[in-house]
Amino acid sequence: MSLVTTRPPDDELETPRVGSVLGAAICYSIPPALFALGLWNLTRFRELPWMTMVASILWVVFTVWFTWMSISIDGGFQRWSIARLGQFGPRRFVWIDRIEGEPPRISIGFRMFGRRFFYDSFAAVELRKVSWNFGQASAMSVHEMSDWSVVVSFHWTEPPSKWWSHDYRGLCGFGFQGEKARIYEFGETLVAFFRRAGIDFSASADGCKYHVVEATDDEGRVGDKSS
Repeated sequence: MSLVTTRPPDDELETPRVGSVLGAAICYSIPPALFALGLWNLTRFRELPWMTMVASILWVVFTVWFTWMSISIDGGFQRWSIARLGQFGPRRFVWIDRIEGEPPRISIGFRMFGRRFFYDSFAAVELRKVSWNFGQASAMSVHEMSDWSVVVSFHWTEPPSKWWSHDYRGLCGFGFQGEKARIYEFGETLVAFFRRAGIDFSASADGCKYHVVEATDDEGRVGDKSS
């Protein structure tokens, strides 16, 4: 998280919005409300049937466990909070931050309260691939559905969570889905934007995957990441 800074307009790319604020508010308000109800039931253990008490205890334990697991997998409370706050962010962006003497950094996030919040931020040299593909609905049907999406793959020098330390690879999806033509257009726009950070890509035969050329792999070897 950092203060908004002045940067060239071409180093900022706005991405399509995902979902609605009202839907996010409803989804995120139900579990806390039920958790509060469970705690309230526990304070009235002398008045309620034992089955109600057991159900309340199980729900409170499950909620605490699930929240702890979610925070741990996301890589800490800050990342977990930003991921949920982003559901209410009015505008989402990809940024290229240029720091003298260092490789450009690519940041994916949103702007709120006069600040930038990052879902992920990594050096341009850590980018591995930009790809877009269809989802499960298209795979199970005989024709293409509006379930195409874009994913950015990158390499973490140090993963934010022990749950990801087995491969040190990060994946950042943009959350929105759509028809192939629309997603293809955004994917091409994203690749062109990343090229501004000095990244060279090699396109796959179907034009839906762009691998970074001369990228360093997890063992420190340099080669064409076209596989």
